[in-house]
Amino acid sequence: MYQQQSPSSLLQAAAWARKAWQGLQMLGLWLALLCALQPALAQTPVTGVITSNTTLRAAQSPYLFQGDVMVDNNATLSIEPGVTIQMAAAASFTLKRGALQAVGTSSLPIKITSASATPAAGDWRQWRFTAGTNQALTQLGHVVIEYGSGVAIESASPVINNTAINYHSGPAISMDLASSPVGTGNTANGNSLNAISVPSGTIRTQVVWGVVGIPYLVQQGLVHIGQAPLALEPAKL
Repeated sequence: MYQQQSPSSLLQAAAWARKAWQGLQMLGLWLALLCALQPALAQTPVTGVITSNTTLRAAQSPYLFQGDVMVDNNATLSIEPGVTIQMAAAASFTLKRGALQAVGTSSLPIKITSASATPAAGDWRQWRFTAGTNQALTQLGHVVIEYGSGVAIESASPVINNTAINYHSGPAISMDLASSPVGTGNTANGNSLNAISVPSGTIRTQVVWGVVGIPYLVQQGLVHIGQAPLALEPAKL
């Protein structure tokens, strides 16, 4: 037998229907947003040896470096402003033979960080510049490097400007006596050693200690000047 509903019941039903419809609309919006964000949130993997000129573009950021990533064969690796590079556990980067152009801006810095959800010092290994570094083309600017084991410079002379090296297990930078890095506006914070670590020994070639903003530190022994002069320009010892 049909029973007529009261006006109040009809109003309640209409209100519930409106709420259900609004809920479905919100769910649709969230699903659309997640679909739109999915490509941007996906990591672009980078592994192995880079042997041809390569550009890491902001549109494909973040990049995930896995294993020992190396630049060789006189290739140039260029990194666009705003790119984030996430270093997997125990990953490293070596500039063996070629150049690195990593120049961000104050508003769009380049970030090299841990891939861990809970990052800590020593999560990954080092970024290394070796004797095969193309000195004329290699430059870092407005870069943040964090949660690894520092930067190593071996018989190389990169230009490093406005770069923050933070939260590393070990010195911010370690370099040998044949290297001549230069640059200004650099900082080091939260590392085991907030300094450029220099070994003891004898300098036998002309070198420049020119990274400004991070102090140089000879932890043990003495540095002797050999056959060629040492220029301290404009950094402080």
